[in-house]
Amino acid sequence: MAREDARLRILAADDDPVMRRLFQNYLADDQFELALVSDGESAIEKAPLFQPKLVFLDVIMPNMDGLSALATLREMSGFRQTPVIIITSRTDTVTLIQAIENGATDFLSKPFTKEKLKHKIRFLLQPEDERQEIAGLFFIESIEETVENISDLRRKMLLNIEYIYLYLLKLVVMENPAEITPVAWRLLNSISALKLNPLKGKVVQMMAAVKTREWEGAIIYLEEIYIYLKDLARQEQLS
Repeated sequence: MAREDARLRILAADDDPVMRRLFQNYLADDQFELALVSDGESAIEKAPLFQPKLVFLDVIMPNMDGLSALATLREMSGFRQTPVIIITSRTDTVTLIQAIENGATDFLSKPFTKEKLKHKIRFLLQPEDERQEIAGLFFIESIEETVENISDLRRKMLLNIEYIYLYLLKLVVMENPAEITPVAWRLLNSISALKLNPLKGKVVQMMAAVKTREWEGAIIYLEEIYIYLKDLARQEQLS
C-alpha cells in the first residue's frame, strides 16, 4: 500500500548517538520524516520498509560499515537510483574511490552545519544534469560570463565542494582525459573568476598530469584543490 505522508523520508545510519541527535535536531521541522539507525545492517533492513528518498550512511559503523551497506543497497530493487550520501571524517582518496565504486551519489564531511545538511538534501533531490549545473561544473564557459555573478558563483562552489570533488575524482578514476579536460577548464575559469589564485596552479598541474596519464599525480592535485576549498568554506561558515 502506498504511503500518503507528503514529508520527505530520510534514512540516516550512524553509530554515534551525538550524530543521530544532530540529524534529529537539524531536521526537526514538519517537512521531514526521519528514520535513524546505528549500523549498516539496520539500514539495509529498514530501507525497504521505510522507502526513503535519501539515505545517509556513516563510513565506520559496527556490524556492517557504510560502504558495504551502500554496495548492498545498490543491489536492492528500488534503491539503484536513490541518492546515497556517505558521511565521513575521512576524505582520503582511498575511501572516496571505494565510495564511488560502490555507488555513492555524494559525501558529507564531518563536522557539518544545519545549513550544509539542508543544502545537501535540496541539492540531491535535483536531477543529475541540474546538480552539475547548480554545482557550477558546466555553466561556466568563460570568465566574462561570470563577472556579474561572482558572489553567487562563489557560494555555489563552496556549498557543493564535495560533489565537485567526487565528480572530478570519478572522472580521474575512469582514466579518460577527453571527459576530464573540459570540466577541468570550466573549473579553472571558475577559480580565475573568483580570484582564487593559489588554486590556479594546482588545476593546471592536475590537467598536465591528466594529459600525460599520470593518474596518481592527478588525484593528489585534486585532493589539494578540495582541501583548499574546504578550508575556505569553513572560514566563510558554509561547511
